[in-house]
Amino acid sequence: MSPKVLSDILLRYGAGVREGDNVRFEKNTDVTVFASLGAEALTISRVVEMVTAADALVLTTSRNERYVLFYEDVRGVRFAPLKESKPAFM
Repeated sequence: MSPKVLSDILLRYGAGVREGDNVRFEKNTDVTVFASLGAEALTISRVVEMVTAADALVLTTSRNERYVLFYEDVRGVRFAPLKESKPAFM
């Protein structure tokens, strides 16, 4: 996926906000990125920020994990409303 296409998708469908090279997502949006690494698939969920560099994409998750992917490895992006979790017991 090219950087321009990915950036357009993030801003148009993902309720992302551009801040320079960064795209941040609203706290009520669950963003998942699907990547292909050879014969294996990688699913990165709870993405809160993406940095679109010239040659790679840097993803930061809600657990402060960072993933660096090449644009050609990105296969898709899923956007879903984040559901509030409630305790199972009180």
